[in-house]
Amino acid sequence: MALRFKKPEVKQQRLKILVYGQMGSGKSTLACTFPNTAYFDTEDTASKIQYAQAIAANGGGVVSTGDIDEVIAQVKELMSTKHSYETIVIDSLTTVYENSQLEGERKLGTEWGKHTAYADNKTKQLTNLLLRADLNCIITCQSKPQYGDGVKSIGDTYVGFKRLGYIFDLVFETSVLGRNFNAVVKKSRLKSRLQRQLRPLLNWQHRNRSKSYHD
Repeated sequence: MALRFKKPEVKQQRLKILVYGQMGSGKSTLACTFPNTAYFDTEDTASKIQYAQAIAANGGGVVSTGDIDEVIAQVKELMSTKHSYETIVIDSLTTVYENSQLEGERKLGTEWGKHTAYADNKTKQLTNLLLRADLNCIITCQSKPQYGDGVKSIGDTYVGFKRLGYIFDLVFETSVLGRNFNAVVKKSRLKSRLQRQLRPLLNWQHRNRSKSYHD
């Protein structure tokens, strides 16, 4: 068999972002600001007027589902069909993951964590597609307390497949400070130039969405 190694090719980098935070911390508001979103709405977010208007204004479309198999099927269509979408949003992946756990419980039971393994495998199928897709990907997750030694809280982490943080290029946690949304970068594989390009979007987000959200 001939060797297949070749020099690496530099391709246009797409954003692969994981956003997690507590309820009301700006995750959905941020996701709605990205251009031309193929928006998977798993929590009935897009039925609220501020989100519906933001998605429509940015050229997006919505699929309302909490079924991971439907999400996988639609992502495959996005990868193989000509369209104008630029960004895949799944808001939130936590809902899809927990629904997969329930499906795994019905099919396999909970012994030895079979239901969780089922949800993990489904999520890996989905994330493998997202990484290959020539589209930006913005994934939101709910958060939960994270505990260290002595059952002491050491902050929050995302709810879902435990290896999500290793998969995405940029991971940040959202919160609310006064009337502003705040985003803390937890991990980044992006060049500093790309992070600087992303910062104005986040700053715009904080200035223009926080008042309408909190009023």
